[in-house]
Amino acid sequence: MKEIQQCLHQAKSSELLVLIDEFPATPCEDVDNMLRILANVGAHITLVAVGDPQQLGPVKSKDPLLCQLFFRADHRRTSTQVLPLAQRKLRLLSLTGENHRFRGGDPEHTAMLSQAERQIRAGTVEAAARTLNMISLSVRTAPDPGTKNCTWITATRKQRRALALRALETFDKQGIATFHYRHPKDELKDTVLIEGQRHRMNRAVFQAAPDDGIGEARRINNGALGIVKGWCFAEESQAEPYAVFRPDNQRKAFRVPLSAVTTAAVMTIAASQGDTFEGMAVLDCTDLRVVYRTRSTLLQALCVATTRSKHLRIMNYTPEILLAEDTAAPPTGDAAVVVGLQGTMRRLIKGQTIRMIPRLVKVPTVSQACLQNVLLRKFADNPAAVTIVEWYAHDAKAVLANGIEVRAVAH
Repeated sequence: MKEIQQCLHQAKSSELLVLIDEFPATPCEDVDNMLRILANVGAHITLVAVGDPQQLGPVKSKDPLLCQLFFRADHRRTSTQVLPLAQRKLRLLSLTGENHRFRGGDPEHTAMLSQAERQIRAGTVEAAARTLNMISLSVRTAPDPGTKNCTWITATRKQRRALALRALETFDKQGIATFHYRHPKDELKDTVLIEGQRHRMNRAVFQAAPDDGIGEARRINNGALGIVKGWCFAEESQAEPYAVFRPDNQRKAFRVPLSAVTTAAVMTIAASQGDTFEGMAVLDCTDLRVVYRTRSTLLQALCVATTRSKHLRIMNYTPEILLAEDTAAPPTGDAAVVVGLQGTMRRLIKGQTIRMIPRLVKVPTVSQACLQNVLLRKFADNPAAVTIVEWYAHDAKAVLANGIEVRAVAH
């Protein structure tokens, strides 16, 4: 607390730039708490929220688009409920470039993946449904769950459990030690342990003791990946059953409850968010519409699931999954605010995804008219986004309708 107060005191005498990374996955409550801290700083503050607006929001928390940075979208808030810090104009910039996860893959396959991502992000549902169908039909089979360098992704915990048990059978046949932990109250919370293989924490453990008994206990966060080296569940033991888990980039292994860690060979879409799979990813579309009932959340889920790897197989897919009408009632209240802002961001990035607008544009003659013609020719699929709204002749700089600044340079 003392260090925070010192930082705030220093910030009062200087300009402060605050970066909020992974903003779309940050709970609304955390953003509002940060704003309350910054409201005590009297200096000029620049807030930059960085993240992918198409990714899924935080689990079991309010969406960050409901925070006080976006209060104008929620008419139920009065001016007295809003911090002065949040009463400012917002600028949304689309800086999405080429997806780094597709690099090095088969050119024809990654071209289809890039096209699907572009269509999903732009919200062109019919085109996205066709492209995903082509990907699913290109290869109709996929490696079994548990196959080396293969990760299955699915929507529901029920299907995740079923696929994890199939992975257990695969490793059993190879003579690798496995264990199926059955949760006493909810089978959907069952976990599957496979010795020497990669696992994922499905909840945080705040006091994980070192397995060798040396050193202090430490926190292991939800979502942490690592290797399970073994487990102990002997009935005669007085200690609670545990798994020996070594987090990635750690030499030391820690003891965690059997129910807190499970195989990473199978993940839900939400759990896979942020991960990069070097091997193959298999998207199982079973019950996809059961979990993601609105088209907006379905597009977000597909954007996450189809961009984890340069090698993708899609199973149990039909275009009707994407084309079917929403099964949920139209959003109201907070949900309507979130959907509206997501739609705004989707329109913002339409036509720019994958192809990023450069900051320097070569032109035959340095002038506003010449720069405008070059931009319209290069980005003919979205002319509204590259329309020049401001021109500064002294340094040949233009501000585009989407807020991006570009500079004209002579050939």
